[in-house]
Amino acid sequence: SLIFLGVTIFLVTLTLIATWLMEAGIGERRRRRRMQRRIDSLKGHFVLCAYGRVGRAAARELEHERVEFVVIDSDPDLEPRMIEDRVPYLIGDPTGEGVLRNAGLERARGLICAVDSDATNVFITLMARSINENVFIVARASERLSIDRLRQAGADRVISPYVTSGNHMALLAQRPHLLGYMEMETRHDRTLRIDEIQVEKGSRLRGLAAAEACPDVTVLAIGKTDGNVVPHPDGETRLEAGDLLVVMGSEEALRRVEEG
Repeated sequence: SLIFLGVTIFLVTLTLIATWLMEAGIGERRRRRRMQRRIDSLKGHFVLCAYGRVGRAAARELEHERVEFVVIDSDPDLEPRMIEDRVPYLIGDPTGEGVLRNAGLERARGLICAVDSDATNVFITLMARSINENVFIVARASERLSIDRLRQAGADRVISPYVTSGNHMALLAQRPHLLGYMEMETRHDRTLRIDEIQVEKGSRLRGLAAAEACPDVTVLAIGKTDGNVVPHPDGETRLEAGDLLVVMGSEEALRRVEEG
């Protein structure tokens, strides 16, 4: 009786463990499929490589701007954090072509390389540029020597946190009132912002005067397709397809201009 009871308890326990493992695996696969379907529906989004401190800060800014994005990270330990933050994500190596394609890089508007390793960022940039030659790539560089390598690999902008913070500290020491005012507005109410707006071919801004297209914001400059920059343009200046507007105003006003 004791042997029979012991074997029965063992088999029941083993069955329960196997059932739990199977259900966990099925649930995991279902969640991954739902996540992939969500990513497949995105277009004109950003692909964010790495969800460390820099990556999380970038994600929070994209969320604030109401911009869709996908996070790629190779560390499975970060998955609970990404689930908690409710961000679309993929667990995988961002240097892999298949992972970048699963993130919809062919349809993406931009790529942010925020991996701690400069070598990895260079490889991601090379791979991404081969997949989508039109994607706008912003890469992080820890070492000054890596800046040129990333640009040669195809990065449109390279940000070095250490160099940028040093430059900012120097400018703040020289111009405390101007930079302090801009930081105060951005940090607290975020009521004032400098942004850029591209006039596309099908945009309703095309052909309008600057004052008519941007009634509630200040147009600081207009970058023309021929490379010329018009500083402090007149309100009667007509906007053309391809113009890049550098504007300043409240977030609500800027969003209205972006929506045409």
